[in-house]
Amino acid sequence: PIIGQFKYIKILSSITVIESNSFEDLNCLIQIEIPLSVTEIKSFAFSGCSSLRSINIPQNVTVIGDNAFSKCTSFTEVIIPESVHKIGAYAFCGCLKITQLLLESRNTQLGENIILDCPQLDNLTFKNTK
Repeated sequence: PIIGQFKYIKILSSITVIESNSFEDLNCLIQIEIPLSVTEIKSFAFSGCSSLRSINIPQNVTVIGDNAFSKCTSFTEVIIPESVHKIGAYAFCGCLKITQLLLESRNTQLGENIILDCPQLDNLTFKNTK
């Protein structure tokens, strides 16, 4: 994991996978830029990034791992692109301020309890973009 007081991180375009625990508990992180080259976000990659306000998941991501964004308590809205075919268990668990989660594909395989402990979530939308 990265240790430090980083508020903004831009991931290099040569990166294709965000590995497990890469940014876990980096609670000072406010914004991260993920390039189109990324195809997978592994387990616990951003778990505990409590200051991260939003995440722009690129169109080429196909898998979001278990607990990838759990305890990102500052999220308010997340859009899952149509390219994502699997979301792991507890992926957004404990995102206390999230009010809206939009899945752009009806064919996404959902792990168990992906939205457990999201008390503000009042809009879960499945959108078929085809």
